[in-house]
Amino acid sequence: MPLLEFENVSKTFNPRRGVFPAPAAATSVAIQALSGVSLSILPGQSMGVIGESGAGKTTLAALAAGLATPSSGRVLINGQRLSSGRKDRRRRARKVQLVWQDTYGSVDPRMTVEKIIAEPFRIHGLDKGQGIGQQISRLLNEVGLSNDLLARHPHQLSGGEVQRVVIARALALDPELLICDEPAAALDARTKLQLAELLVGLQSARKLSLMVIAHDLPLVRKITGELIVMYRGVVVESGPTASVIDKPQHPYTQLLVSCDPFLKMAGGLTASHQ
Repeated sequence: MPLLEFENVSKTFNPRRGVFPAPAAATSVAIQALSGVSLSILPGQSMGVIGESGAGKTTLAALAAGLATPSSGRVLINGQRLSSGRKDRRRRARKVQLVWQDTYGSVDPRMTVEKIIAEPFRIHGLDKGQGIGQQISRLLNEVGLSNDLLARHPHQLSGGEVQRVVIARALALDPELLICDEPAAALDARTKLQLAELLVGLQSARKLSLMVIAHDLPLVRKITGELIVMYRGVVVESGPTASVIDKPQHPYTQLLVSCDPFLKMAGGLTASHQ
């Protein structure tokens, strides 16, 4: 059974609704973010999602994480359709965790590293027993960071360190699926490679499923075994990551591959994930 399944999912945003609706003079044309998307991720599988800005990648991630609801179609977690109610949101959080692109923006700058990683335990009432400190230290070490960082605040860390702290927080509830939205967008080449190796290692050790959303084709190739290509809210190509990148069939995929200067660079992230 798939861990995550999209069944003919579409998502439309109305610019005149929401917290800050568009003024009456603005266009009332609805925005079709996703259209008829079907996909599945099996337990332990890694999937990359690529496409230009506006292709619907982040909407896909929000639907998978339960932060948005589809306009039509179904999103299933382990074969179940979870509601937006509090109880189901908590159930989903135990299954699916999302690592946002803006890692500094996703943490409270007033909190220490220790409190950031402890936050999921507190929210889910799992911080009452003994050994919470040991669990936090274990998570920090699992992402390759020292316990010396526990008392520091986000502004005292590098971008790569904050990224690892956020990943540690996401792993606290022992999820089955980790969604990473542009995980290396603000990282240099060396830190990007280290992040790729970390995610591959975590997937293997924890038997995690991964969804990696990125513009970075070498990074996606390094981490994932399956790949989908999105264009204007539609999946235009899918298959094994190496095959899609090496022998793209759709003209849009061919354009993406031909425009990436790093795919064939010596020393780049060119090794396919097995």
